[in-house]
Amino acid sequence: MKDRILAAREKLGLTQVEVANRAGLQHATYQRVESGERGERVSAVVVLRIARALGTTVEDLLGPDVPWPGTVKPQKLTPEADRLVRLIEKLDERMTRLEARLPQQPRGGKSKS
Repeated sequence: MKDRILAAREKLGLTQVEVANRAGLQHATYQRVESGERGERVSAVVVLRIARALGTTVEDLLGPDVPWPGTVKPQKLTPEADRLVRLIEKLDERMTRLEARLPQQPRGGKSKS
């Protein structure tokens, strides 16, 4: 995942600080994810935020071998994994609704006052 995050960031010509700000994360948190320092301990919410900040999907960041909502048939999931998938999908829907309510900001993330 770390290589895909780095490639997506570099493709957009963004700094780590810019991506962290877009994702609503602390720079140190984003840096640890991109460097792979956090290993497998990256929450789904953090991955979702980074994907949105980079204008890509979670599936693209995780790669084809990692299950994600919509990519795995529900009967293959354990009950706990299925519950988590549903929670992530609800969170994604809520984030989309909230983002739609936010005022549009000029490119660069700072509003003019």
